[in-house]
Amino acid sequence: MDHEQLAPDSPPVPGASWNADEAVWELAARGPDGRLRHGESRTYRPDGTLLQVRHFAHGIAEGPFAVYHPDGTLARRGAFTAGLITGTCVAYASSQPTTEALRACCVPDGAWELHARYVRGKPLYELFHDRQGRPLLENGTPRPAPPPGVPTTAELDETGARWVGGTFDDSGVPVGDFRFWTMAGHLAEERRFRAGALVAERRYGDDDTLLEASEWAGEDVRHGRFQRRLDADASPYRDRRIHEERGAFDRGHAVGRWSLHDETGATVATHDLGPAFDDADAATSALFRPTDGGETVAWDERARALRAAGHLREALCAAARAAARGGDPGALRTRLD
Repeated sequence: MDHEQLAPDSPPVPGASWNADEAVWELAARGPDGRLRHGESRTYRPDGTLLQVRHFAHGIAEGPFAVYHPDGTLARRGAFTAGLITGTCVAYASSQPTTEALRACCVPDGAWELHARYVRGKPLYELFHDRQGRPLLENGTPRPAPPPGVPTTAELDETGARWVGGTFDDSGVPVGDFRFWTMAGHLAEERRFRAGALVAERRYGDDDTLLEASEWAGEDVRHGRFQRRLDADASPYRDRRIHEERGAFDRGHAVGRWSLHDETGATVATHDLGPAFDDADAATSALFRPTDGGETVAWDERARALRAAGHLREALCAAARAAARGGDPGALRTRLD
């Protein structure tokens, strides 16, 4: 059973209260309700040394923060935006005993600072520096200079084995175009950001061939035009002539007319995937329309009608129901083909 850590006998500063969740003393400004933190918060270790200074807006971390070593020197600085670390966070080592390590593990010999770039709480890359401010690799050796063709301002993402070049605004949000090069200096990827959100991406092969081009509505949702070269060994298509597909997405759904191409770019086939379908469409879809008086649903007829109207996803669901009702998957296989 978990037990809350008991508070020390007295607070290190007047007005501080014991925060059992974090096992620290805390002196925090509160909002009108007297409960949510709103303004500056200072936390202290049980021994009374200052641990951290943060800022909150209605209970959510917002603005700059600083963490301190037990001897009072700065251990880490950065900033929060809407509760997420954003921008560059810098950690500093200490010549005195400390509980605030540069990183939980795998810190190279000679490392004195760790510069980490975050985008809305997600780490983009990390870079160690020695006492003289020189960048280091994970093994502690000096970081090499960017190869020919890569800007001298590019950062090395050693974990991803790539060079990164791009611009961030004052709050650490990426803006405009970002480029990613291999360790040898070959352009591997381009990304475009607008207001911090990914809107377009292009990936290239070692021979400069465009492997994939896509448009996005944020990092997790494709939205807009799409083009992709296919690896012959991993192609989802039965026709081995197909080496490229072109189409579009709508909020993550493949929609509209798609075309399939051979190695020369010649069209092999086209097909129409219809419009996107989401939960709101279920109320008006013929697929879910109830029947009157217990009438038997003619799912095969509904499948044909839905397909003719361009609602491919719903048509396939209706075809699956027809196959299940009739015990014959043949028509469903034909539609899938």
